[in-house]
Amino acid sequence: MGIRAKGATEIKTIAAIRGSGVHSGERHVHQFQIASLELERSRRMQERKAAMTRIANLDARLAEVEALIRKHQQVLGVTSLAAGDESGRGAPAEEKAQTNEKRRTLRY
Repeated sequence: MGIRAKGATEIKTIAAIRGSGVHSGERHVHQFQIASLELERSRRMQERKAAMTRIANLDARLAEVEALIRKHQQVLGVTSLAAGDESGRGAPAEEKAQTNEKRRTLRY
């Protein structure tokens, strides 16, 4: 008898030679994971910076809107009932009693 050809089941693959394909102990795997995590961290920092900038811009615009509301209220002679009332609707009872004119209210 001569040399018998190996069947597909008898041929060893690279995964079988290296221990069922487990490369977790190899240095390059850990280096790749570190590099991936550093990239993710830099992306998240950029996202965070953009979000913080956007929040600062929103806060600034809200302050501008609040100042404009107060300015228009002063021109109209309308003041809020309570310090915590930010809607700007309503006037003090003394002011209503002094003037008999009808007050027009804008409704949106």
